[in-house]
Amino acid sequence: VLAATNPAYPLDPPIKVLPDPVEVPALTAPFTTRAASLGQAPFSVTFPVPATWQRFETTAGEVRFTPEGNPLHTHSVRVELVGSQTRTIEQSVADRVLALQGDTRIADLQILQQSNDALIASFVLNDYRVISVLRWVSPRGSTAAEVEISASGRVRDRAGLEALAELVARRVRP
Repeated sequence: VLAATNPAYPLDPPIKVLPDPVEVPALTAPFTTRAASLGQAPFSVTFPVPATWQRFETTAGEVRFTPEGNPLHTHSVRVELVGSQTRTIEQSVADRVLALQGDTRIADLQILQQSNDALIASFVLNDYRVISVLRWVSPRGSTAAEVEISASGRVRDRAGLEALAELVARRVRP
């Protein structure tokens, strides 16, 4: 079977990307913060979050914070305890890249930056372009990833997302 050189219809439909919500200004640093915590001792951590952001319990060992009244498809930060997964920080980064590549809910995945403890990706989810800044840390100083931080938002939020993820990663404590 030979592929047609000029098919009469596209093989892959175009990716639909809706405009970003504009009523919320871009996320910018510096942040006025307050302390938040997650988990139960001895497996708990404290970390800073923007002072006025609301807390949403997502699953056991995971919490998300967003500005009060924030429309969908703007910015948030998620903190998750991942120590029970017994993966190194480097493995966690590599595993997330593979998970993103295999996620059928997203389109147009672009890995914008990757290091041994961080990942910045861009993709389309639910018809919106998302920037996701992820960090993995071990506040107890081991090589195992204990905490995953994910700051997500619009393209215009990227600098603020990077600053927020860095702030949380640098100041997370057991």
